[in-house]
Amino acid sequence: EVKLIVIYRGQFCPICIETLDQIQGKLSQLNELNIKVIAVSADPVEVTKELVSKKGYTFPIASNLTVENIRQLGLYLSDPTNYIPQTYSFSEPANFLLEEDNSIRYVDISSHPYGGRVNVDYLVNGCKKRISRIAENPVFKSVVWGSK
Repeated sequence: EVKLIVIYRGQFCPICIETLDQIQGKLSQLNELNIKVIAVSADPVEVTKELVSKKGYTFPIASNLTVENIRQLGLYLSDPTNYIPQTYSFSEPANFLLEEDNSIRYVDISSHPYGGRVNVDYLVNGCKKRISRIAENPVFKSVVWGSK
């Protein structure tokens, strides 16, 4: 299965919650394309559990993304400021689409709150095209965009 890993800033971020809501709304289409979604943030486990309970998300959401993890992934790190009601550092948005063998199909990393958002409609359409391209020409499966 293909994996979509969505890094979001945290439950305090309304744009991140909109993104997670969009994913939930298109989850059946993603499942039909054999795309497993996993979201992750630096939020503590308790905060994530509360968010999942409140919003009813049915895809896995992980917690406790550490500063070390953020740096290892090459993501942009932000520290809490006076307008954010939290005390821990967090990652700016990003998403990774991984092939079945965990090779990277694409990466979208943002340095600010308004970028790095997965457009689920574009992703669904792009994955449908990817599947048809691979059927026509299996070599297409090994193509990694932006690899040079």
